[in-house]
Amino acid sequence: LQELPLPRWPARAAAQLIVAELKVGKGPPKEQLLLLGGNQKAGVPLNDAWASDNGGFSWHELEPPPWPARQSFSAVAFEDKIVVCGGLGEQGRRFNDSWVMMDNEWRGGGGKGRGGGGGGGARARPRGLGRPTL
Repeated sequence: LQELPLPRWPARAAAQLIVAELKVGKGPPKEQLLLLGGNQKAGVPLNDAWASDNGGFSWHELEPPPWPARQSFSAVAFEDKIVVCGGLGEQGRRFNDSWVMMDNEWRGGGGKGRGGGGGGGARARPRGLGRPTL
């Protein structure tokens, strides 16, 4: 058992950590750990993304996703996509939305219900984060 170096990202809870083969930068697709969102002190939700291609020994920050900051959400790598659904925002706001990252773009929003999603069809190109391929 080996303790990993202290990462650059802030301490958090209720985040999602997934494994996907991603193209980051100009290199070929490579298996990456991807850390998304969560909350920091006082339950403030985060809207950040971090990637590691060496099992967590080092991390680099990616462009923030276009979806609202959230914690306690679901995220999964499926086929050639990364899918993020639901969760809690500031002051316990419940999200009923889903976002999909494919072909170098996040797409989604459009949820309804308490808290809703917003931005139906909103797109943003993640900096340095290429198409996830499984």
